[in-house]
Amino acid sequence: MSEHVADLAESYVHDLLDGPTAELVQAHCETCPVCNQAVDEARNRLLRLQAVPRDQASPLLIQTTLRRVGTATRRRRWTVRTGWAALATVAAAALILVALNVYVQNVEATPYDLVVLGQRELLASSNVSMRVALLDRKTNAPVANAPVTIELLHPETRKVEQVVRFNTDAQGNGQPAFQVRDLNGEFDLRVTAQTPQGPEVIEEKIRVVRSWKIMLSSDKPVYQPGQTIHVRALALRRLDLKPASEQETVFTIADPRNNIIYKNESKTSRYGIAATDCPLASEILEGEYVIGCKVGDTQTRQVIDVKKYTLPKFKVDVTFDRPFYQPGDHVKMTVRADYFFGKPVADGIVEIQLGGRKKNGPDHTDGQGVYTLDYDIPKEFMENDADATLAFEVKVTDSAGQKVTQKAARRVTRNAVRLDVLPENGKLVGGVPNKVYVLTTTADGRPLSVGIVVELDREVIRTTTNELGAGVFEVTPRANDDVAIVRALLPKSIGVRLALGAGFDAGRGLDGEGTILARKRVDLGAGTDPNDFLVRTDKAVYTAGDLLTVHVVGGPQPVYVDLIKEGQTILSETVLTGGGTGACQLQLPLEVAGTLELCCYRFDGAKPMQKSRVVYVRAPDEVQIATTIDDQPYRPGQRTKLNFRLTDGKGAPVQGALSLAAVDEAVFAVMRERLGMERNFYSINPQLLEAVHKLGPWSPVPEPGVEPRAQELRDRALFAATTRTETQLNAGDKQWRSPAFGARPVDRFHSLSEATRPAKVMEAKEFHAVWGTWIDRGWGTLLVLGIGAGYIVLLPRHVRCSQIPTGTALFYGYSDTI
Repeated sequence: MSEHVADLAESYVHDLLDGPTAELVQAHCETCPVCNQAVDEARNRLLRLQAVPRDQASPLLIQTTLRRVGTATRRRRWTVRTGWAALATVAAAALILVALNVYVQNVEATPYDLVVLGQRELLASSNVSMRVALLDRKTNAPVANAPVTIELLHPETRKVEQVVRFNTDAQGNGQPAFQVRDLNGEFDLRVTAQTPQGPEVIEEKIRVVRSWKIMLSSDKPVYQPGQTIHVRALALRRLDLKPASEQETVFTIADPRNNIIYKNESKTSRYGIAATDCPLASEILEGEYVIGCKVGDTQTRQVIDVKKYTLPKFKVDVTFDRPFYQPGDHVKMTVRADYFFGKPVADGIVEIQLGGRKKNGPDHTDGQGVYTLDYDIPKEFMENDADATLAFEVKVTDSAGQKVTQKAARRVTRNAVRLDVLPENGKLVGGVPNKVYVLTTTADGRPLSVGIVVELDREVIRTTTNELGAGVFEVTPRANDDVAIVRALLPKSIGVRLALGAGFDAGRGLDGEGTILARKRVDLGAGTDPNDFLVRTDKAVYTAGDLLTVHVVGGPQPVYVDLIKEGQTILSETVLTGGGTGACQLQLPLEVAGTLELCCYRFDGAKPMQKSRVVYVRAPDEVQIATTIDDQPYRPGQRTKLNFRLTDGKGAPVQGALSLAAVDEAVFAVMRERLGMERNFYSINPQLLEAVHKLGPWSPVPEPGVEPRAQELRDRALFAATTRTETQLNAGDKQWRSPAFGARPVDRFHSLSEATRPAKVMEAKEFHAVWGTWIDRGWGTLLVLGIGAGYIVLLPRHVRCSQIPTGTALFYGYSDTI
């Protein structure tokens, strides 16, 4: 026998075993010292029991003891068998945990990633475009020809309205264009893409708004108590500038204490115009009053002054002999004072101050109302070569004691010529031909046509600026042969020098430099980022309905192009640049005009890059107004007749609404804003064109008599200043996210920027974490159960019986004495 028979020792010495079992126990004890010792101990106990006098151990005691010994033996056998069964159960549970752990570790998110880029706020009754991409993240390959649907869910009824349905292209992309109906409120936008492993769904809340752009104006900037405030509002839709016809309009006027003194509710006309009149009381609080206008959800306001005043009886004009000056120059300033009815202010007292200090004595105007001041600018007028301002304050008093004050200023600079160097993409893109624009103007902003000499490290480039002061040259930046510099992405320094020769003839070339008017050294950053690319449009200023062509140079990855107006994507395209170059065309809608943004972006998963620039779109067939008036002088109280004729760009008559303002000329002299600025208000975004206006005055209206090519070159140079390049080496930075295209920017363009892959990855991580915790707990539980079962199996085979009922203690197992 391979197992011990110590638990059969008592039965053996008491002859309770059958013959074969007793022989086996005897044979085993002859070879096993442990079991032999157990049998010897059992015999000793039996001898001691037999030595006890019979009167001290009754048959009942002996039978009870033997019965308990048998019971303990059977219980021990059951315990051992239970222990082995428990060990078997623990082993089976361990196998299950191993299988479960393998399953949990193999659970992962499906490889498909549905990406949506767009806006969360959409304008009602407008055309919208979104970018949708479906990618396989496991293979980094696009999923082509996958059905995609975009649906709109109403929040209350949950009614599903299919907006558009399309299939992804070969690059796994789609740029669906659809029209948003005339809705208002919050909705759920659901994008569903069908993949081989089931649908990928993005559902996000969006808001559809009826938004207008309101131009609020009053007939005057200042009113006296008792006068009537005439207010007018022109409301046009933000995107296409169509009139907000028949819309609820609320006018309010608040006094300086913010108390509403006037409120009027009405509707706009078919042309989007609403107006109201507010008569002021004779006794009223003076100060700043706020006019408010609300059309739908759009509000605007304007500040006017209410105070007692006397309109000036004459006007004062100040002119200078030069548009700007340099230190040491002689200044000749002319003051002219005329009454509004046409006569000069003769013998008027003129007082002039410069920087708070009086610059003339008690001088007077001549019989023509003219006074001239001569002033020499000190050579030390400027500090640190920074431009300064020569500011005069002129006060003229007529014979009746009426005073009018006028301010005038001129720039004082050491640089008579301003030279601006503008790469077409803000900075140079390495390894590809870059166009660099040059603008030359005088210090006061007038264009200057000169010769340009560009000295590079390896060559000299010569060109000229045209009649609008714009020129261009081309350069291909090359990295230094030092590999360490290339890796450090050090920019290449390029020097630019402006030279103008006396009697310069562009036809003879630029052999002689002549007199140097301005010299500037500029650092044009040129890196070696393989993900960088160059964006170039065929024009800077378009007309609605034109084709806008976008050229992309550099890198093999596709570039995504979005055209954005008023914060909403209206057109989207994809430019394939497999050979390093590519192009796409965007058909500009006829109803969209004004300042637009072109957003181009590329992602390679590690270093996202985005470029944006501004383009301007003129409205087609703008309305022309022809005005005729009775050709005769008028007397006070006499009626006059004005005739207006409205025509489109082709001269055909059109219907429209006219806004007229007839105010005393003295009031126009103190107006804060010029009248007739509606076109600029609705079409020019001053924030987007801030970089353009810093370079000089610009208007979307072509200058008469200027060659179109010169105008186009000047516009390209100016709008190159609006280009912005955003790149981020660390995709984990706060300015960048990682759901779409590996990494993408959080920018002002795409407020709706979602992807399905990140949520699935996070869900898989949470699944691993939860089940990993339970598996760890299972292993801990099995360890405890295994130790307990092993202890039961390996427990010593001796048993202790309970106390004998007669009061004589019989210790069986651990005790050798009674």
